[in-house]
Amino acid sequence: MTGALLLFFSGLVLGAAGGVVGGQLWRARQPKGPEVQDAPLPPSGGTSDPFAQHWSQKLLDLLDWRVFRDVVAAYTRQLGFEVKARAPDEAGVIELEGFDPATGKRAMLVRCQAWDRAIVDDRAVLALQEAMTAAGVTQGAYLTTGRFTPAAVAAVAVHNIDLVSGGELLERVGQLPLAAQNHLLDVATEENYATPTCPACNLKMTRRMTVAAGRPGVYFWGCRNFPRCERTFPAA
Repeated sequence: MTGALLLFFSGLVLGAAGGVVGGQLWRARQPKGPEVQDAPLPPSGGTSDPFAQHWSQKLLDLLDWRVFRDVVAAYTRQLGFEVKARAPDEAGVIELEGFDPATGKRAMLVRCQAWDRAIVDDRAVLALQEAMTAAGVTQGAYLTTGRFTPAAVAAVAVHNIDLVSGGELLERVGQLPLAAQNHLLDVATEENYATPTCPACNLKMTRRMTVAAGRPGVYFWGCRNFPRCERTFPAA
């Protein structure tokens, strides 16, 4: 367990850059005004998908938030912890609890946030620190497919929190045995890994676009239960 802790909480951070998370990861309501219609899915998944063949930043950028949660949980298990996951909050942040299998006691908190739009700031780091204090644990980690602001990096210097950007996660996965790397890749590239899951309904979403005369369409992911559920994700 000691070796696993040293690996997970090495404190190495790559790709930190300026900026603040621009609003919530998912929006609360479907676009209003323009007519909306279903749009074709972008090609992904299956053996013909080049992004599913190996680990890359592009693959991380494509991962559904729930798939990224599963990858982080599987990675944490590779380090020797038992893991329980909570539902994501309104900003798309998911919290995992790591338990020492020898004692059954909670040993750490891990928060993860998917999608390449995520730039995590110091407020997220301080919120994790507060949650650690409330839970009575001294080990913590924050993983994102994106980056951290300089303020987040500065904030973590006085707390026992490991910041892991997308680039750093790729390096750490690359340090695992090949069988473990392949297992994590299998977890990441299961069916429809690039299609978001509605956080309210737990269903894969539908790619849609707005239709308005004289204006280009805006693509987004919408819940299949619309209009009962109006959750959306931005889409290319």
